[in-house]
Amino acid sequence: MYIQLLSVASLMTGVRAAVSAPHVVAPPSRPARRSCAPHTKLLPRNAEYRTHCDGDTPTGGDPKWPCFTFWSDYLGDVVASTDDPKADPDKDIFLVKNGFLEDFTIRDPTKPFSLTWDGQATLSYKGYKKESGCYTIQLSRQRDTNLRIWVSDEDNKERKVDTLHHENPDPVEICTKWAHFHVKYDGLEW
Repeated sequence: MYIQLLSVASLMTGVRAAVSAPHVVAPPSRPARRSCAPHTKLLPRNAEYRTHCDGDTPTGGDPKWPCFTFWSDYLGDVVASTDDPKADPDKDIFLVKNGFLEDFTIRDPTKPFSLTWDGQATLSYKGYKKESGCYTIQLSRQRDTNLRIWVSDEDNKERKVDTLHHENPDPVEICTKWAHFHVKYDGLEW
């Protein structure tokens, strides 16, 4: 009798497990960009950021100091680099507004920098001119990716430079305080 009860209990456990186990569907594959690729950790430095980019500060921010904002994506996915191999991008280059990592500026606008997303696309900044506040933005992307970058200035939402049709479009000069960065995979909404 004991053996019979044991086998009935065992059978019921198997039936219960089969009935209650949900059908598991694998999530759709994400782009490689959301992988565990290395990223540069950039910490917020709000007070320093505000002195250059926030019009509410006593100095009002220098109208010719370049400031950047992401309208799509953020700095959390990038590898940040500069020409100076000894420079720490977090401490020596970037001033980030807050933990959202969407708005930033740089400590010294005369120093070039690059932002790279998963080795697939790069945005490079260089050539700051103090008298005019103008600087150059260069974009590039690998041929086999649909990761796209485009940049607009604060005067309009028109794209000043875009990697849609060209892997290495010509560099552009931007002469407004703010530049807007758009970084995303074509066809995906995040």
